[in-house]
Amino acid sequence: CMCVCVCVCVCADVIVYHAAGACIVMNVSTRQQRFYLQHTDDVLCLAVNPRKNTYIATGQVGETPSVHVWNAQTLETLSVISGAHHVGVGNVSFSSNGKVLLSVDLTEEPKVCVHRWQTGIVPAVD
Repeated sequence: CMCVCVCVCVCADVIVYHAAGACIVMNVSTRQQRFYLQHTDDVLCLAVNPRKNTYIATGQVGETPSVHVWNAQTLETLSVISGAHHVGVGNVSFSSNGKVLLSVDLTEEPKVCVHRWQTGIVPAVD
């Protein structure tokens, strides 16, 4: 499995990236790092909510992979979506209004899921 590390800017001095099972929130001015450590396996992808740029979605690899939505400012978990994918979550992306989250797994015939992440409802699976 090939992992491409993504680094995103959530505000002027703050970036978020992942390494192994950790998500790192770093203030580039002060070089202070904080860690979101709620994943149970390696993180493969991340996305920033376009309406609330401190809300981050991250997807992990594993037998029962999950997608976490969390606050980069407080490190609070806002939602955990599991059971929708197998092998791993290779991509996550928020809708333009930030209310819907798309996730794609790593199987040979990838499954695409659309989640209302705030309620846990999965309105569409392909």
